[in-house]
Amino acid sequence: MVMQTTKQNIIIKGNKEGLQFYMDADCSYEDLLAELDQKLKGSHFQFLQGPLMHVYIHLGFRYLSKEQKDQITQMIHDSGNLLVKQIHSELMTVDEAKKLIHSEQTRVVVGMVRSGQVLESDQDILLLGDVNPGGFVISEGSIFVMGALKGTAHAGYAGDRNKIIAASLMEPTQLRIADVIFQSDLNDASKKNQMEFAYLREGRIEINPIQSLKYIRPDLSR
Repeated sequence: MVMQTTKQNIIIKGNKEGLQFYMDADCSYEDLLAELDQKLKGSHFQFLQGPLMHVYIHLGFRYLSKEQKDQITQMIHDSGNLLVKQIHSELMTVDEAKKLIHSEQTRVVVGMVRSGQVLESDQDILLLGDVNPGGFVISEGSIFVMGALKGTAHAGYAGDRNKIIAASLMEPTQLRIADVIFQSDLNDASKKNQMEFAYLREGRIEINPIQSLKYIRPDLSR
């Protein structure tokens, strides 16, 4: 006689981060809820009791609406000692895809940023023109100035420390990458007549010739 084993729709594993809940992507949502309820109240009841534990839910290629995610989260929270820390899915919504595509594009601006003006974007900025003293360029991405940068440039505004600032002539009043500030010495007479870029290295902003960019930030070649 051949014994059949019932496929588990939810597999629970523990590691140093907490409990990992792996959800089957093919079963019905109703079956998923039923098995979750059974494991929280039945077979895994003793295992899930004790100190507060973080839960990481892995949906794989299963799509769940916000309401369904909230329902599963509430069921787990009702068990008493579990706190859902993250719900991870391999799927991407249309809005998420549009946002990713937008963030990967570069905003091209032709013109000069004059004193008192602010050029701001949530994308990489390619400026074909100068940034005068008193002018500001602020971006959540990287900043590329095909001209003289003599004002203030702030890349990685949202906190990304991997962004860079490049300029044909690097004579800034101030550079910022994420939360790190570089104050230029306006009395420095040893300016180089070559394109340079600024980047973060060990928590400090450094400026190098543009030729070394492909070695320091190879991920920019995409």
